[in-house]
Amino acid sequence: MNPLLSEQEKAARDQARQRALELVAPVAGSVDAAGECPAEVVDTLVSELSAADEVAPALLLALTVEETARVSAAVGAAVGNAGAAMLLLAEHGAEGNGRAGVADAAGVTMSDADSVGISDPTVMATLAERFVVIADDGLWQAQPDNVEPVALDGLRGAAIGTVELSQAVRIAGADAVAGARALMQVQQAAVAVGICAASQDQALAAIAGAKEAGDRPDRSQSVQWALADIATEGEAARVAVWHAACTEGADQGAAMAQVLAAEAAVGSARRAGQIGGLDALTAGSVTTRLQRDAKLTELLGGATATHLGAIADELLPDVPRA
Repeated sequence: MNPLLSEQEKAARDQARQRALELVAPVAGSVDAAGECPAEVVDTLVSELSAADEVAPALLLALTVEETARVSAAVGAAVGNAGAAMLLLAEHGAEGNGRAGVADAAGVTMSDADSVGISDPTVMATLAERFVVIADDGLWQAQPDNVEPVALDGLRGAAIGTVELSQAVRIAGADAVAGARALMQVQQAAVAVGICAASQDQALAAIAGAKEAGDRPDRSQSVQWALADIATEGEAARVAVWHAACTEGADQGAAMAQVLAAEAAVGSARRAGQIGGLDALTAGSVTTRLQRDAKLTELLGGATATHLGAIADELLPDVPRA
């Protein structure tokens, strides 16, 4: 599939944007301030992922996550994780009751373990009632035994924590692992693309506000170039995410999209702060929140260096990883 959107896909994106404005925008500030995930909002947006039959499920997830993260990256991250869980359960015929999340147990063989602890911070950890576990020997469905909330300085309200899981039941073999991890990378990259879009929104709003006050920052070459960088890097990351979402088994492409999108998010949020100046960087401002959230996109789901190493492994299969 061409990564550029069809009319049906554009309609799905526009619908996701409208729903984010209706459901997420009114609570975005309080979600960040209180660090609490709006569970009912997440449930509603995830349930709507099955409504667009003419759009590929992974692409619909990416579009929904981007538009949600454009308003609140924390809610976008939660929707992405819960939505990926729903898609994986449906794909492998393991649908059931209870809110689901995804936990990645890289390096673990679940068939040899009675229980497993996921020490890396996991989105949806404190909300999910069951987990799709991505282990090295396949996909499993497991129950949480213990959950510890983790307070991070970004993505506040994404229900992040560490989990201990048991009662695992296999739902797919090892051949499904690469595709599942690619899906997770796609939705995590979509969060970063949403941050890029929000950064562009904030930069343009700051320019418009300055013009109303009689200043003309838009005539400054440095401002023009910073704005152009935000737009260019964000669009490049967006198309990479769409391409990975539309390419079955695109594990390398998904990793590339995640690296590109995370780097673009960090750069875009920083440039939005430069354009907005000190007024945009006060405590509690949207631009400050974007900078905190953007940094987390380089770490959650595996550090950028991990994804770069995986990409290099495929490019240089006969060379040991440095």
